[in-house]
Amino acid sequence: MKKLAFIIAVFLLLKPVLPLGEYLLNYDYIVKELCVNKDKPVMHCNGKCHLMKELAKNAAEDTPSSEKKTVVTQHEIFAVLETPFTFSFNPVVFYNVSPAIVYKNLYSHAYNPVFFRPPSIA
Repeated sequence: MKKLAFIIAVFLLLKPVLPLGEYLLNYDYIVKELCVNKDKPVMHCNGKCHLMKELAKNAAEDTPSSEKKTVVTQHEIFAVLETPFTFSFNPVVFYNVSPAIVYKNLYSHAYNPVFFRPPSIA
């Protein structure tokens, strides 16, 4: 299962570079058959035009659907209330309640300032 997840992760990371690998593997075929400018050898295109088209197509596929233009329709909804809305106010009452537990300070410590003196050199 981990190997499959690793293979999928590597494929997803290398997906933008796949047209470049295809260009390198099929260089001769692309230069001879698929190149748009093969009749103009002065340009030294050598199939780079086909590579640019493939990279552009791959980049267009990778854009998320949220960035693509979508048609948004808006609808108005009117709410009709059968009963009128009423607001009632209930006053807040504070009660004096004595605490059930009385706090007692049972903490004590022995502070000895002798330990906190700087060392003497003499």
